[in-house]
Amino acid sequence: MRTPSRLARALSALQGLAALGAGFVVLLPLAYSFLVSLATPAEAFVGRLVPATPHWENYLSAWNAVPFGRYYLNTLVFALVSTFAAVFSSILAAYAFARLQFPLQNLFFALFLATLMIPGHLTLIPNYLTLARLDLLDTFWALILPLVGNGYAVFLLRQQFRALPREIDESARIDGAGSWTILWRLVVPLSLPAIATTALFTLISRWNAYLWPLIATDSDATRTVQIGLARLMARSVEESAANWPVILAGSWIVLLPTLTFFLLADRLLLRFARLGALLR
Repeated sequence: MRTPSRLARALSALQGLAALGAGFVVLLPLAYSFLVSLATPAEAFVGRLVPATPHWENYLSAWNAVPFGRYYLNTLVFALVSTFAAVFSSILAAYAFARLQFPLQNLFFALFLATLMIPGHLTLIPNYLTLARLDLLDTFWALILPLVGNGYAVFLLRQQFRALPREIDESARIDGAGSWTILWRLVVPLSLPAIATTALFTLISRWNAYLWPLIATDSDATRTVQIGLARLMARSVEESAANWPVILAGSWIVLLPTLTFFLLADRLLLRFARLGALLR
């Protein structure tokens, strides 16, 4: 058996050190913010790294300062429903562009991709005016409808669907299957890793959305956690000097679901990848 050379071992060690260094750079701000969230305002002001006594009540203060419970529920509804709608519509559009034939198909797809070049800020006012005329502002419809279309997801899934062999469609049609059956019984199961990845990143982006929920909502009945965090900071500044431990505690309250998504998705994506490989 051929043993690795010294150069290969040295390169492997350098790669490991580089990965550790990158991980340290990424995790250091998170660790620092968590430690400050357990400190007193005086300790945070002098920059003390480790608090003398952990003050877990900062999290309770942050939770009670604004109605985070309601904001969590609003964000959960908004994120789940908008993610499902975006992924569902993207699957349909990607299948049409990848597996069906219709006039001017490439032109329509090029125009669709052109929408990715439009900065999102340019659509804020038209979307706002449209929803205002429909009397949908400050509702979940206002949060969800403008985000149903997802050009990046359509492009990603189209590339995945095109990579599947055409023979599966032909075999299924010989057996009497239609396009709808081929999509949901063959194409989607074979593309689960790509669909799961698309759904994960869409869900996280919806959870972290700030600008559009800020514009489209005006009451606690529809506000999201990101708006709640901004209100927590504003209220802290209004009452006195910024209470950074409580603000950072609120940041961790908002951040925890995102971290949970990643920890769960790490295993789920591997399972989907293995399942997709087996189905191929």
